[in-house]
Amino acid sequence: MSSLFTLLNQAASSLNAHRLAVATAGNNIQNVNTPGYARQLVQLAAALPADRVGGGYLGQGVVVQSIVQLRDRFFESQFPQAAATAARSQAEATALLGVHVLDPELAGGVGDALTKFYSSVRALAADAGNDGLRQTAVASSRALALAFNRTSDGLRQARLGVDARLDSLADQANGLSQQIAELNRQIRVATSAAGGAPPNDLLDARARARDELAQVTGATAILDGEGNLNMFLPNGAALVSGDRASTLSTWPDPANDGHLSFRLTKADGSSENVKGMGGAIGGNLDARDGALREAEEKLDRLAWDLAGMVNEVHRSGFDLNGNPGVDLFDAGATVAGAARRLAVDPSILADPSRLAASDTAAGIPGSGRNFLALGALEDQALPSGATAIATIASIISGFGASSARVKALADHDATLLGNLDAMRESVSGVSIDEELIRMTQAQRAYDAVGKVIATTDEMLDTLMKLR
Repeated sequence: MSSLFTLLNQAASSLNAHRLAVATAGNNIQNVNTPGYARQLVQLAAALPADRVGGGYLGQGVVVQSIVQLRDRFFESQFPQAAATAARSQAEATALLGVHVLDPELAGGVGDALTKFYSSVRALAADAGNDGLRQTAVASSRALALAFNRTSDGLRQARLGVDARLDSLADQANGLSQQIAELNRQIRVATSAAGGAPPNDLLDARARARDELAQVTGATAILDGEGNLNMFLPNGAALVSGDRASTLSTWPDPANDGHLSFRLTKADGSSENVKGMGGAIGGNLDARDGALREAEEKLDRLAWDLAGMVNEVHRSGFDLNGNPGVDLFDAGATVAGAARRLAVDPSILADPSRLAASDTAAGIPGSGRNFLALGALEDQALPSGATAIATIASIISGFGASSARVKALADHDATLLGNLDAMRESVSGVSIDEELIRMTQAQRAYDAVGKVIATTDEMLDTLMKLR
């Protein structure tokens, strides 16, 4: 009779094992669309030790060894870095492609305004006393200044827009860092309480946060001997260490025209300035301090050099009243910000007769030769070695080339990430068909064990009747 009761105990244990198998398959199916979920598998094993019976050993049924996640270590180790790389190139591409003030087909741009300016100057040179041509020349001068202003402002606003995104990304990174630190603590507690069994759902949550933090900051994940997932920034600074998280903050850097830089404040209160960020933060910094900054600086240099050359010629002439010419343009006192400040002298805006078209004070309105010299500047090289029109074309084409290069890189990185994600999903992703098969197998096993219990019960009943 004791062996029949043993059989009942074995069957009860087996029922529980197959019940867990059904429950696990069901949980997988329910999470088929959950981002970052790794399918789980019940690992069954024969109960040990077997019972010696006569000349052999009789098995003791089945037990659940563990419920494991199906993850490939190679894919898992590669994914965060691939995600960070893709996020970086995509962030840079998004920032650059969102700038339209350097569109070569943009009407009213600097190149178009330069052409119209020189055309109006040459027209006035041919008829220096014509009030209508003087008004046109003043209007084209103002349009040129405004074109520089708009282009400079567009580039500046793009860089300030990046700063706004950096603030948001810093907040996002801090939230993810705190989440990982808290999950490290919860995982340690849960693992200890379960005698070393892994808390799979918590591990999934931590893996998702790890991937997102890598995408935002480019941080690298390192698992320590206690099961903690530690996150380190590209410069080696610890963003997460065990259950303690550092905090990223932004501050206006005077060395970079007040644009934002990053500071890391550690859990002990100490802080350090952070350079070399990766992920989406790094991509935005690449755009702001790379192609956008270069275009802005080159535009300022063009405005400064152009204003200097035009003013030098204009000062050498005489206006309709026989007065010496004044500066036509005001670009401020420094090269930095010249394009944003460029403006026509207010006295000339108010009185077009102040245009110094003549090369002599005698015989006003004169020959207009001074404006012939001014118009000749169109083909004269700036200190940079190229004409103004060639320079703005170079700025536009250079920015376009940078945007196209980064866009191609972003597409390439996205493809690599997609391929890696597909390979990871082939191991960790949930297949409904496969889970239904597993569930059916477990259900049939459960039913069969139920039959064993029913048979054993009948045997016990027969044995009791014999007594």
